[in-house]
Amino acid sequence: METIITPESFQATVEKTKPARLEQNLALWSMEHRWIRGMRFEFAGHRYLLKIYQDRHPNKVIQKSGQIGVSEYFVNESFWLAEQGYNSLVVFPVEKQLNDFSHARIDRAIEESDYLSGKVKGINNVGLKRVGNAFVYYRGSMETRQVKTIDADALYLDELDEISPMMIPVAEKRLGHSSLHWLRATSTPT
Repeated sequence: METIITPESFQATVEKTKPARLEQNLALWSMEHRWIRGMRFEFAGHRYLLKIYQDRHPNKVIQKSGQIGVSEYFVNESFWLAEQGYNSLVVFPVEKQLNDFSHARIDRAIEESDYLSGKVKGINNVGLKRVGNAFVYYRGSMETRQVKTIDADALYLDELDEISPMMIPVAEKRLGHSSLHWLRATSTPT
């Protein structure tokens, strides 16, 4: 007996499998849940990022020029991981840069997405966002004590060339007991 697939049954199957597909695929999750300046996140004009989004290697170092979307990748992946119960630590060179980024990019990402607005509950300040049952920490690199008590599953070093060298090993130790143990670093070469 032949099975006939109708548009309705196909759509029902797509909807039924959607949560699992979004959990397994950062690129799909980002296109579904992120909006940037009122437009749905997409890879048009940024095709080179698709491979970075699809690569599940635990360690990634990305050499980049400015304004190519890698910081948005950090935002997307850290929120995607938090939704799955993993904590992330994002380290910036200095506190001022972190504050500006948090207000201009992180808060805006949350505000523009009804989905993320519903996920970010309770703690939501410049240096810490609670996403579901996990946290995304944002810290400057000048004071190592700011990261010493954080338990992280993923570490993001934004502008690695400018981060205080003494911060890097301290931040890496925050991954010590994680089963995920992901390290991401990016920089515009100095």
